[in-house]
Amino acid sequence: MNEIEKELKNRIEQLESKNYVFPKRFDKNDYIITFIVVIVCIAFVVGGAFL
Repeated sequence: MNEIEKELKNRIEQLESKNYVFPKRFDKNDYIITFIVVIVCIAFVVGGAFL
């Protein structure tokens, strides 16, 4: 078994364990922040095209 398969097996075991704590779901604020970051990045790319 190569190193990638070992790491994959290890991560699957972690996810299937009873002690695994799932991360919280995205809420409204997370989506708003993501949208703002995307808009700012697009603005920088467009602005950079005119330099």
